[in-house]
Amino acid sequence: MTFEWIFGAIANSTFEVLQRDWIQISPYGEFPHRMGLQVVDRAAAQAMAAQFNSLLSRVGRRFGGLPVYIGHPDMPDSPQKDDRSYGWIEELQARNDGFYGRIKWTEDGKALIGGGSFKYYSPVWQIHRQGGNRVSPVRLISVGLTNNPNIPVEPLANACHPGAGCCQACSTDSKPMKKNYLKDMTDAGAKSTETRRRLCNVMGLPDTATDAELDAADDDLDKDAPNSTSLATAAKQRDTLTNRVTEHEVTITTLTQERDALKAANATMHRQHAELLVGNAVKDGRVTPAEMAAWIVRVADPAQHEESARALANKKVEYSTTSQTGGLGRRKADIHDENARTAKVAELVAANMHATGNDYDKAFRIVQETNPDLFAAMKQPQAAQP
Repeated sequence: MTFEWIFGAIANSTFEVLQRDWIQISPYGEFPHRMGLQVVDRAAAQAMAAQFNSLLSRVGRRFGGLPVYIGHPDMPDSPQKDDRSYGWIEELQARNDGFYGRIKWTEDGKALIGGGSFKYYSPVWQIHRQGGNRVSPVRLISVGLTNNPNIPVEPLANACHPGAGCCQACSTDSKPMKKNYLKDMTDAGAKSTETRRRLCNVMGLPDTATDAELDAADDDLDKDAPNSTSLATAAKQRDTLTNRVTEHEVTITTLTQERDALKAANATMHRQHAELLVGNAVKDGRVTPAEMAAWIVRVADPAQHEESARALANKKVEYSTTSQTGGLGRRKADIHDENARTAKVAELVAANMHATGNDYDKAFRIVQETNPDLFAAMKQPQAAQP
């Protein structure tokens, strides 16, 4: 459903809705209040918009909006009991001419505004004392519909006179209706000093502008009407680009995870290859068991893998892995020979690593557990040679 206000009871009413989704919550200026002089400037508006968009604030209101009530039932001393929300403020902006909020109205809220029950509104906000009797808002709490606002805000709806062409129900032709706010306010005798100042601010004119200059600026609003379409298109393009950025961020995250997984798999592959190469070198007598761990680290390092693998392959045999005792019935003597024991352990460890994929430490523990006699002999002094 599009946000069209010319339907149902609204089409038959005698009020023209002036502010639909975006309303000026407050113009900039200084406004008397029973608690002091309220100072609403752009800095305060920017601070409230930033607070509204903060994670803490969004969590606090469960990622929803701020309520629009009839009056101020959320004030401690309010006699009003109706705490239903007739709209929800979903976005805040600090603009050149004031503090704005985007409202998603409920059906009851649309009927109230379109039927002319409430013409104005009033913000409730947390204040900060600047010193003396001056205060400034720091956090918007809610907005209340009223006919007697403390701050001079723009009307939500104005009376529509039959034949004036300000709404479809009263229009005598099919031309687009003209939102001539200035002339409506002039007819109502609303050109007070404060209203004039605000109008000059909105129109970008000095405070000394004449009525003719204000009327001319108001007529120019119609000429700028096509810009609203451009703004809407720009907003859609912004949302589209935001979605694309989000998609790219997700893609980058996925690619990063895949890269890290490949790096881990590559490191594992280098480690396994290094354990195999070094295990064979130990078995051949080119590397002693004591050197095995250091060689595995060198060969597994991607930065020096190829160089270390070549160095290992070119390494000369340092000791024999075959029994040096010879003769039949000499297996027990062999096991007491230091070189034979070392070679046997290296051979068994390398075989376990090759068969199971275990690393050196795990393979060594398994060989130690499954060959207690071999390791027991390693603890005994070598027999003297005759």
